[in-house]
Amino acid sequence: MWLKDKLDKQVALLDNLKSNFGTEKPLLAFCDACLVDENLNIISPSFFTYTDVNPRATSLNRIIVQNPISGAGALINESLLDLMATVNDLSGIAMYDQWAGLIASALGHIDHISEPLYLYRQHANNAMGAVQMSLSSLREKGSIAKESLKSKELQVAIFVKNYGYLLGSQGKSLEKYSDLYRANKLDRILYILRYKIKMNGFFRNLGLIVYV
Repeated sequence: MWLKDKLDKQVALLDNLKSNFGTEKPLLAFCDACLVDENLNIISPSFFTYTDVNPRATSLNRIIVQNPISGAGALINESLLDLMATVNDLSGIAMYDQWAGLIASALGHIDHISEPLYLYRQHANNAMGAVQMSLSSLREKGSIAKESLKSKELQVAIFVKNYGYLLGSQGKSLEKYSDLYRANKLDRILYILRYKIKMNGFFRNLGLIVYV
């Protein structure tokens, strides 16, 4: 559920990005949300805070493994939409909002509004929900975390295949990530450290090292 002035504020931010970087660049503006339950009772006034997500962590080395962007809170420009539309086979794309973020991070620009501008409804059947990380949740979701990292590797491989000609020097590091699971465990960890690939929070980074 959108809150008052959500669209106006995001359009203003997107217009600011256009003024600073030009309309030909893929641009993305996103915002925080108020987390609520099935009956719209507030669980947390900030989705970012509740999930310990850093909305500023949108550089390519961060966004390939952790997506701070929720599709319901994202607004994109025509250039980003056009680039997204060039991909015909969507089967390997793990999350469409992260896919948009990858393009904007690598080839354009991303900005955010810290103010919650919509209600994010959390219920028992959420396909992708708000998760608080801890040691116990890391243990419980270990197999899910491993599969998630593998799906993101495939997503990056598709990304490089489709946009590699536009990536320049960034393409080489992404190519290595897209083929990461063919390397041995030590090389995978060294790659993570070398390219400063990380998530937000101690337990997520611990999971990244354990399950990569």
